[in-house]
Amino acid sequence: MSKIISKITIQALRETLDPCLDSVFKAIFTSKSPEAKEALISLVSSCIDREVVDLEVRLNEPPPDFPEDKQIRFDIGCKFNDGEAANIEMTIVSCKEEGVRAEYYIARLHLMQPTKGKKWHEVQNSYQISLIIDRPFVKDGNCVHIFEYYDKINKVSLNGKTKIIFLELPEVEDSKIKDVSEMSAKERWIRFFKYMHSKNNLKVVKDIIENERGIAMATQVLQRVSKDDAVRFQALSDEKRLTDWWRDLESHKEEARDEGRVEGIIETAKNFARMGLSLKQISEGTGLSTEEINKIIEELAYN
Repeated sequence: MSKIISKITIQALRETLDPCLDSVFKAIFTSKSPEAKEALISLVSSCIDREVVDLEVRLNEPPPDFPEDKQIRFDIGCKFNDGEAANIEMTIVSCKEEGVRAEYYIARLHLMQPTKGKKWHEVQNSYQISLIIDRPFVKDGNCVHIFEYYDKINKVSLNGKTKIIFLELPEVEDSKIKDVSEMSAKERWIRFFKYMHSKNNLKVVKDIIENERGIAMATQVLQRVSKDDAVRFQALSDEKRLTDWWRDLESHKEEARDEGRVEGIIETAKNFARMGLSLKQISEGTGLSTEEINKIIEELAYN
């Protein structure tokens, strides 16, 4: 273990950038340094439960037909072990269709490998790996989910070549922190991202760094890029973009609530009119003006 990493302080961890931001996440794992490559190999190996020997990185962008994904998702693609491929995605907020999205992207990734002249058993594995920062997708209290084709009635696996892996940070129970020695490699990475994102439980992060070489390498790169003015500037831009996205989301929710309230008031006014209440009574009961009530009554008469 590196002496520099073994002496890292909690204060030093607190001063680093958020590794869950787009620019920082990519800087950690795609920097042209041995530490960055070792960190990415460690992350992929932990997710697929097999050792990755060598790895080639390629950056991805969401396809143009899904431009909204650029607001809350970013990813890194890589090839390894003589043809296997993985897409590693950092998702700020999961959506209801997260499973459909993952299935779509794993299909795209799997179809990218050349198959001409190959036999079926020579087709390589493909993995869609999603780290979810907020709003878990499965919501069952488990932070790791691995999906593959499976006959659930007869309990038979297809033994196919694709896997979808969700690492769900919100499902980590902070009140039940295990000893680092009892954590799986996946759990160590999940807690690293979660606590470095929130800057909570940094003592746990420090213990993880001192016991997981791949995460130690990621931290070493994180410390280095956190001092890079260009990365810091881009991270600030990422934070602003996410803040704006959250604000717009809340604004849309409020508008929807307002629309719902207005529709409810109008329906109440219609019911009052059907009951034969006077304009004054309807106005007092709903807060609507006489003019607004007359329009509602006219619509009722017309319909």
